Amino acid sequence: MSRLILPRPIFPRPFLWIPKLEFAGGYPCCCDDCPCSVCSGASPCCWKVVISGVVEGSCGDCECIDGTYFVPYSTACDWTRTLSGAPCTDGVIQVTVFLDGSDYKLQVKVGDNTWIKNYGASKPSCRTLVDESIAFSSSEADCDASSSTCLVTAVSSDSAVNCPPKNYLCDQCICNATPTSWQVTIAGMVDTDPATGCDCEQLNQTYIVSNPFGLLCQWNFTFSSDICLVHTVHLQISATHTIFVDLRSISNNTITRWTDTTRSADFLCCELDNNPLTFISSLISGCDASSSTVTITALC
Repeated sequence: MSRLILPRPIFPRPFLWIPKLEFAGGYPCCCDDCPCSVCSGASPCCWKVVISGVVEGSCGDCECIDGTYFVPYSTACDWTRTLSGAPCTDGVIQVTVFLDGSDYKLQVKVGDNTWIKNYGASKPSCRTLVDESIAFSSSEADCDASSSTCLVTAVSSDSAVNCPPKNYLCDQCICNATPTSWQVTIAGMVDTDPATGCDCEQLNQTYIVSNPFGLLCQWNFTFSSDICLVHTVHLQISATHTIFVDLRSISNNTITRWTDTTRSADFLCCELDNNPLTFISSLISGCDASSSTVTITALC
């Protein structure tokens, strides 16, 4: 019987270097440190943007613009997120609050599609906005957003974990959708030599692998105590579209691997549900993984 294991806090060992999170230039800042002079009061660390109703023009993939985005703070009054595999756009979604003459405005822009709300002479109370409707302004011939809706919500400090790193993406994932985490289920590991003191059947579980430091196309689960020298469960999508699930040691050496090599082009990562991988090799002593299975499900 498999059981769900949620990520545990990662505490650095004396000899293990953990990257320092620098908020300016890559990660969402603290909400009290995201200045925007054209907001009334404080401004949010990021925005939740929900777009729907974009229809086809000449592009061919306009439906990929519809979706929910978390857009982190970039510079003063500007929130920007790089999109992965984003057809019909310039690869960026941007939220801007600005003063246009005597009018304060909030603008959402995805490629050539723009939504704007005019607040007139009053500064918007940016931090308090919830499901704020932003009116369609313009779109080019490649997509028709004239009947679309755009809603923005300020993300509070206690929800900032939803904001990805500013340049978070995986180029192999199309339609703007890079999973924030994956469910990985391992089954069929068999302990063949109890004398080794390693019960590898403990590895037959379900894990949530996440992307804690914005590593491109890589997700990890870290054990609080190693099992059979296994320190992490690692999922990666390579530049050649191979999906790897590895069991890795504390020195980051791969000791067991499963792969999916069925794709040769960018794909809809978020549609993967119980996707099987094939066993390749294992170096765990006293453990037979030859008949083991791995399935993965994207969590988007």
